[in-house]
Amino acid sequence: ISAKEDKNTCSAMRAPAVVEYAREVERARVERELHPEKFHPLKILRISNLTKEEFSVLADLGLPVIVIDGQRGWGTAGWTCETLQTEYGDESVRAFYAGVHDERRLKDALDEKSTPAIPERDYATAASPRRASWYMELRGVPASARRRDLKKRLLRHISVPYFIPKSLRNEWWISHHLELFFGFPGAGADVHVDRVCSGGYFSAQFAGRKRWRLAPLRPDGTIVQKRQVWTALFEAE
Repeated sequence: ISAKEDKNTCSAMRAPAVVEYAREVERARVERELHPEKFHPLKILRISNLTKEEFSVLADLGLPVIVIDGQRGWGTAGWTCETLQTEYGDESVRAFYAGVHDERRLKDALDEKSTPAIPERDYATAASPRRASWYMELRGVPASARRRDLKKRLLRHISVPYFIPKSLRNEWWISHHLELFFGFPGAGADVHVDRVCSGGYFSAQFAGRKRWRLAPLRPDGTIVQKRQVWTALFEAE
């Protein structure tokens, strides 16, 4: 979810748009499976003023969406990698799905030259990230006092997004599944699977830009066949 509007926003999404989006996705799934070398990823739908009913339909269909005004009412303006480095620079961060294990202090993490490279993969493309991004674990009860302070501060400034029903379960889910991600241009994560059985994920972009490349698992449960280039079904920034 984004913090601000942009010119590519669909201001209101009604049922026909959802149906057409779903049909386009199904056509793209078939095309991607039959001709992966020729397939061009779909653009993720960008919308604002999303209703709870519309979000429920999208979630049930398993369709990704970028909610342009998703941080409505939050107090996270001004949260950047640089401000968090200044205030919480001694806290540790880990390389995120980079094929390597690396852990260092946040204030040392965003140096591009010393950040580990993601190993070459058969399925990589020109759009694949070359350097690791970093994440800070805030799930449960953080171990350090400074990290607990950061989590409390974050929870004071965010809430259940307006398009998701407010309930004790949803509030608990957010407070117990927090992670912060940091990176620089060209950094990112290797292809991986996020398995969610009892809830869901959303990502809130506080600052900068992020490219998303998404695809469902193959029918046999794998991400990509051996010696085959991985092709995203969806792509967006």
